Amino acid sequence: MKDIREPKKKIDKFFAALHRLGLNPRLVSRKESWWVGHKDRISISDSPIHWAEVTYWFDRGDEFVDAHWICWVEYGVPDPRVRVGFPKIRLRVPIFGRVARWVGSDEFGIKERLNQDVSIFEVLTWAGTTIRARPKIGCWTIQEGFLSGPNESVWAMYESIANHLLAAVDTSVR
Repeated sequence: MKDIREPKKKIDKFFAALHRLGLNPRLVSRKESWWVGHKDRISISDSPIHWAEVTYWFDRGDEFVDAHWICWVEYGVPDPRVRVGFPKIRLRVPIFGRVARWVGSDEFGIKERLNQDVSIFEVLTWAGTTIRARPKIGCWTIQEGFLSGPNESVWAMYESIANHLLAAVDTSVR
């Protein structure tokens, strides 16, 4: 049975987690549709990560999987250098494999910087984490599976990733 309150419960937990970190989250927009599901945009202050977009939709399941809510969060790291014409960059931590490492291609050495930062892999909670340059909206995004919101060590890891992204791009390369 579909519990229509589930997305609201998850966003409440997410807000509480951000408040516990001393951030000042603010709900900017809430969208609901049959096609997308639910999407909440949250503004975050005092961080290189300026927003989080929480998306959840109901998977009706099939003969092998019961119906359930699927949730993820995408964190936005604004960067004026990421604009139209910026190279396509997509890095991720594969779901399968014995060694956690970032894979993908980039022209700026971001993958190497992230792979050398062992503190990230001490905390990384979700294989499948993805980083993208999003020129249309002028930012980097860090997308991760979503459970109840970040704790202190996970938030420090996100901010470390954001700082690597902001420091890595040399504008003279383009």
